[in-house]
Amino acid sequence: MEGAVACRREAGTFNPDPGATECENCPPGKYQPTVGAVLCQNCPTGTYASMNGQVNCETCEPGSVAPAEGSALCVDCMPPDFSSCPTVLPVDNDPGLCEANVIVPMPVLSDMCTRNHALHFDGSDDYVNLGAALLPTSANTAFTIEAWIRTTDGDGAIVSQYAQASPLRFIFFIENDKLNYWRGNNLASSTASVNDGVWHHVAVTRTQTGAISLFIDGVQDGTGSDNSGFSNTSTMIGAVIFNGSPSRPFTGEIDEVRIWSTARSQTDIQAAMNLEINSTYPGLTAFYHFNEGIACCENTGLDNLPDGMAGNDGTLSGFSLAPGCTSNWTAGAPALGDPLTLTNDWTNDCGDVSGIFPVGATVVTWTAMGANGATETCSITVTVNDVEPPTISCPSDFSVSSDPGECTALVNFAGGGSLIWTDDFIQGNTPSNAQCQNWSDFLDLLTPGSYASVTIKGTFDPVGITITDPVAATQLANLLYTETEGSVTSGGHTWTVYKGCVAFSCVDQPDGVELVLDEGNCTCAGGYTIRPHIGNENWGGVNTYTCYAPSQTMTLEFTISGGGGPVTIDDNCPGAILSQTAGLPDGSVFPLGMTLNTFEVTDGVNPPVSCSFTVTVEDNEPPSITCPSDISVDNDPGQCCAVVDYIAPIGTDNCPDPMTIQTDGQASGFCFPVGSTLNTFEVTDGAGLTVSCSFWVNVADVELPSIICPSDISVDNDPGQCCATVNYVAPAGTDNCPNPITTQINGLPDGDCFPVGMTTNAFEVIDAAETRQLAPSA
Repeated sequence: MEGAVACRREAGTFNPDPGATECENCPPGKYQPTVGAVLCQNCPTGTYASMNGQVNCETCEPGSVAPAEGSALCVDCMPPDFSSCPTVLPVDNDPGLCEANVIVPMPVLSDMCTRNHALHFDGSDDYVNLGAALLPTSANTAFTIEAWIRTTDGDGAIVSQYAQASPLRFIFFIENDKLNYWRGNNLASSTASVNDGVWHHVAVTRTQTGAISLFIDGVQDGTGSDNSGFSNTSTMIGAVIFNGSPSRPFTGEIDEVRIWSTARSQTDIQAAMNLEINSTYPGLTAFYHFNEGIACCENTGLDNLPDGMAGNDGTLSGFSLAPGCTSNWTAGAPALGDPLTLTNDWTNDCGDVSGIFPVGATVVTWTAMGANGATETCSITVTVNDVEPPTISCPSDFSVSSDPGECTALVNFAGGGSLIWTDDFIQGNTPSNAQCQNWSDFLDLLTPGSYASVTIKGTFDPVGITITDPVAATQLANLLYTETEGSVTSGGHTWTVYKGCVAFSCVDQPDGVELVLDEGNCTCAGGYTIRPHIGNENWGGVNTYTCYAPSQTMTLEFTISGGGGPVTIDDNCPGAILSQTAGLPDGSVFPLGMTLNTFEVTDGVNPPVSCSFTVTVEDNEPPSITCPSDISVDNDPGQCCAVVDYIAPIGTDNCPDPMTIQTDGQASGFCFPVGSTLNTFEVTDGAGLTVSCSFWVNVADVELPSIICPSDISVDNDPGQCCATVNYVAPAGTDNCPNPITTQINGLPDGDCFPVGMTTNAFEVIDAAETRQLAPSA
């Protein structure tokens, strides 16, 4: 009768074929609780059946799920778990840098359930020693070896149990691109190649009667016969140990190796090949999920390959286990599920984060992704502290002279740069209005201030002549800026500013200004000349005759006085802020005397750093004083002097309150003595500079002296004498000035014996002015 079977249809079995003599177990993922069922049923989603012949479906444990109908295993759907996040203490910046080289170790993942990984064998010295003979060492014994592989190599061992001196050596391997069973010689080979770089499930089975079958992706491909036992040496994965060294090394990935003590059927192989099985399967000797480590990550030390039966763990040998997918744990066969991956957002890989971290806080986040896309993150903040304060450098203390006519100085302590006029003189060409304006604009730039030097040069004298005296350079700049005629002599050369010598001028300078060196006004005899306002072709030349100068480029350059240089700052990190906390800014008008300038730099993290320097404005400009002209007057009547009034000179200076004193002569309103009196006035400024002037007051003695003689005297002769002794009071002259000199210029002195007759006695008085007055006497 159709459907009749010889077997007893027990729960968990089925018999779909009419007339079948044996019932089949329901494969994993299917169940059959009904006795005599024809077909197995799929386990509903959310439940699973992990074993052949299972009667009932099981419910997944909390945190896991059977993702589809007919599932054989539950999948952990919980996010991966970090057992620890790395700890990185704050670090200091690397010297001189706004960063630090920091190594942040990878976190530790405790979730081992959702990993689907494999081992990559480098084809050189990588292999796994399972530590015992897991394949039968006696004849007439069934076994099955399964594995997932991916390779492009045409020769390499998958599983071996090899003794060099024994004929019982065994290799399940690839040779000539094909899958092979070898025991001294090839006893079975596949027809299909397996070295195409695609994941393949491969298996070899041997029955108790010695029938060998090779399977590729669950389909039988190759048979043979062998009924011997194998050598009692450790089973190896990925190589053959020959003379103590790996031989026939495998190149590529190996995953999910299973060793059975039964000969699995094609149905059995197909039913479980895409599953990560567990130890509840009958006949399972050892199985290796290869799920340790993290794909292509830092896996140093993870050199143990656990046996799911908890009996024969493997030991990795030769693997580098360094970051990267070579010679390391890597992603497993896709059919077995997704690998557990770990990445960070700093290096985009899973290993230690080693790199340059900027100053400040940087968050590094690792993301672990398990089955069904479930993720978990682990974040750490890497804080790099800027412990390096900025540096600051100030110029040296320096001094400048006050600006002409000022008790202050415009100071560019950072160095004022240069003001440069340059233009092309073309022989035979009158300057254009643009060239005229170029000169005018340059003169407008020479604002009052301090200038360190000035140079005039040209094509035919590229060195030119330079004033290096700041006082002279500043004076020349002031003459040009104010359009004032004048000369400056320095270094044996005379620089002269003229105006009004030209016929052509710019709108803003109708009179025009020219500068000549070592030649006269309004001439073109030679030397150095700049006069772009002139109305003919003779407007310039350097070191050649101006009127006939060949075409050339002329340059006039003033350098602005400055201190030792700018205030400079430096810091390992950008953004340091410079501020001035005392003194005056660069380009300010500084008062006479010393000004302390203090600057501070801060980076916002470390304490501010400061430096200071002084700017001393010296008054090197002497004061000035002008005396009145010499004064000439006559003596006052009856006086040997004359009262003279004059306006006493008062000194002036660029700085206030100069002191003027009279150092010689008489004050105004005094009765100046007859003669010449030198009056000297001296002015001294606050810097101790002294200037004096003088003038004469000349008092002429125009008043004659006077003298009165006694009256005439008549006497008789002395007895017996032809004369007579006469006594008289000799006259003495008087004068408005003291000490007139009276002299008898005729006659006989008092008490002399005057002869008979008339004797005329004459006296003369002479005053200090040598004015004579005669006084006759009888």
